[in-house]
Amino acid sequence: MPLQSATVVFAPRSLGLRSCPHCDELVVAPEVSEFVSDGKVRHFWSCDSCGHEFKTAVRLSVPEAA
Repeated sequence: MPLQSATVVFAPRSLGLRSCPHCDELVVAPEVSEFVSDGKVRHFWSCDSCGHEFKTAVRLSVPEAA
């Protein structure tokens, strides 16, 4: 069987990773995360490449009690 070559493409967005809205560089982890209320969590980000700061919010899903 002959060898075949392949190119691996790293696609951070397909993995759910965040990028800076200003310069589009990958940001790995928020500087600070805080629980707001009712399962809502706010993340504060700072880009290492350009210094842009931004925030995001996510709502955690809580499974129903059985």
